[in-house]
Amino acid sequence: MKKKYLKVSLVFLFFLLIILPSKNSYCEEYIKGEIISSVSQNQLSLLVGDRAVVSLGMKDGVIKGDLLKITDNTDVGLINPIGQCAVLRADNDNSICEIIKLQTEIDAGSPVFIEKLKYTEDKYSPIIYGLLSKTVNPYEPHKRVKVFIYNIFDEKNDVTKFSMKLKKEIESIFSQKSKIILKGALKTKDFLFYPGVYKEYKGMLDEFMKIENIDVLYKQPYMVHILS
Repeated sequence: MKKKYLKVSLVFLFFLLIILPSKNSYCEEYIKGEIISSVSQNQLSLLVGDRAVVSLGMKDGVIKGDLLKITDNTDVGLINPIGQCAVLRADNDNSICEIIKLQTEIDAGSPVFIEKLKYTEDKYSPIIYGLLSKTVNPYEPHKRVKVFIYNIFDEKNDVTKFSMKLKKEIESIFSQKSKIILKGALKTKDFLFYPGVYKEYKGMLDEFMKIENIDVLYKQPYMVHILS
């Protein structure tokens, strides 16, 4: 009877280890920083509507419009957030954010965190992060930006295996940001565009983007068309 009970207990324990992630597994998914200060230097405590400087910035993959989660110093596993702040401006080392949700007042030193960007290959990260920033910066922090990624061309205006791989990586990274809405299926079935004739077809692109409800269209890593 004791052996049977021990066997059942071990099976139950093994089951718990599989289905219950550890605190560390949660932490590994996030980049963690802290609130450095309020934008208003004389303010000690922060509430909803206040603006704060946080220690997460472009170096951490943060972009304008990101929602950072706020917690307290007892939440080691980052599993019980108590609020949110929206990034108004991202600089290299820090950001300015506005607190939009909060259960209780907080002060400097309160932790903030956001999910890490997951890259398939790190060597693409500077290019793709640059595209992300270029995409969101013209828009208000609350606006979600509708993006269509057309074929990625090389310097000879050809689509190659590398450019197709890069396009897939761009789509993967962009889809991780809630501010970005990736446009998939199109109403315009016969849309064709070649980057070498961009100036001649600017009016056609504007009309196409209005029909498809697109804010930004990508044609290659350094060619971006924003609807005017």
